[in-house]
Amino acid sequence: MGDYLKEIREKVGHRPLVIPHAVVMVLSPNREILFEERADDGYYDFPGGGIDPKETAEEAAKRELYEETGLIADSLRLLNIYSGEVTYYKYANGDEIYGVDVVYVCDKYHGELKPQLEEVKDLRFFHANSLPQKLSKRNQAIIKDWCMELKEVVKKFTVDNEILDISPLGNGHINSTFLVRVKDDKDYVLQRINTNVFKDVDLLMNNTHSVSRYLRHHGFESLKVIHTRDDQLYFRDDTSCYRLYLYIQNTICYEAITSIDLLVNAGKAFGRLHKALAAFDAKDLGEVIPNFHNTPKRYRDLQEAINLDKLNRKQNCLKEIAQVEQFKDELSYVVDGIKDGSIHLGVTHNDPKINNVLFDKDSGQIRAVIDLDTIMPGSFLYDVGDAYRSLFTGDNEDSTDLSKLVVNYDVFENYLRGYLSEMKETLSPREVELLPFSAFLLTIECGMRFLEDYLRGDVYFKTKYEEHNLVRARTQIKLANEIHQHFDELKDIVDKLMKE
Repeated sequence: MGDYLKEIREKVGHRPLVIPHAVVMVLSPNREILFEERADDGYYDFPGGGIDPKETAEEAAKRELYEETGLIADSLRLLNIYSGEVTYYKYANGDEIYGVDVVYVCDKYHGELKPQLEEVKDLRFFHANSLPQKLSKRNQAIIKDWCMELKEVVKKFTVDNEILDISPLGNGHINSTFLVRVKDDKDYVLQRINTNVFKDVDLLMNNTHSVSRYLRHHGFESLKVIHTRDDQLYFRDDTSCYRLYLYIQNTICYEAITSIDLLVNAGKAFGRLHKALAAFDAKDLGEVIPNFHNTPKRYRDLQEAINLDKLNRKQNCLKEIAQVEQFKDELSYVVDGIKDGSIHLGVTHNDPKINNVLFDKDSGQIRAVIDLDTIMPGSFLYDVGDAYRSLFTGDNEDSTDLSKLVVNYDVFENYLRGYLSEMKETLSPREVELLPFSAFLLTIECGMRFLEDYLRGDVYFKTKYEEHNLVRARTQIKLANEIHQHFDELKDIVDKLMKE
């Protein structure tokens, strides 16, 4: 509290004061939003504070930003001014205020992020779809107004109805996703594409559009890409790329599998997708992420990282390296099968999580599989194996208790029952034979990726501590070993289901 405000408080006590503030919403290059966790009440806030006498709002914004975060604003853009009930705040000591808060957006800045420890407990960038829960009414209003700025982007697409509201949708961590509500019409989903991950946006959108259009043409519900007014699949401005989908109404998605019925339906949903796309020529699609499930290539990348050992970390993971190397002759089974024709080159989703399946809110029936960003040519086994890897791992990816990593026969059987209800007649004999192996392959591949990243210095996966990627590698390698040791039991389950 500045001397100016202290003098006023001495005269009026705790009574409400109207205080002018300057506030800064800082955006990262990926359009993530900087929040500071307040030391006094645990709420998340934007950098900012009171405007001193003779100080302009912009000067105060720059000063507060530097004092609280260490960042120096190169430019500021006015978002809005907030006052009234939405800015009311009562401090722990009983002081009450109503703010007149001048809020700026800053996406051009420099400096090193460093919290002011007296007032700020932590500083962190948040994805628009994973915002902190403890936000004041004012900060919620700021987020809403920032989202509504996207109206100008939506107008670049063939949407003519009045835009009523734009708000964050879902909890994805790659693209930023927003629900666009319009007057007297269907709603839409706007996404800001993460071009750090998807560098070839033309390829990405051509894949998505081709597959979704094919599915709809053959009677399956799928994403519908809304074209721009100049008939493009996406809109690009100076900083970002955006796409717009028609919102699939009256649907629900689940973040976790909580019942056997849901497990069966998860398998059924991806089996239905594979079956629907079995006649689609996968060669018409590009590789959004080249060599994504080329396991022999992943093994060679790991060997390169081992030989380089640029951080002298190899000595910490000799056991894990040896465990991977014992399987090196098996890693090409699927790639070799695609080459010799015993395994289909099909269309694979490559992110077969339950929250990518939409169910009807009323009937509970499967409506659509969404998030087609990683649709690519590959083997059906990649999706099946990755689903099992995720199901068997559960919440234990970061666990140091490796005894939690086990093969769950009931999970294997019920997911596969759903999958085979759609794909039994489509899979080749070799694909059926390798269904248990697929779970092993995708798990050991994931373990290799974590191990490689650990050896290279954690350059790909986000980590929270120095050995985080090594811990993740150990969980996946342990699970891969467990699956490998139980091939016979898993094959018996496959044989039983194929006879049903």
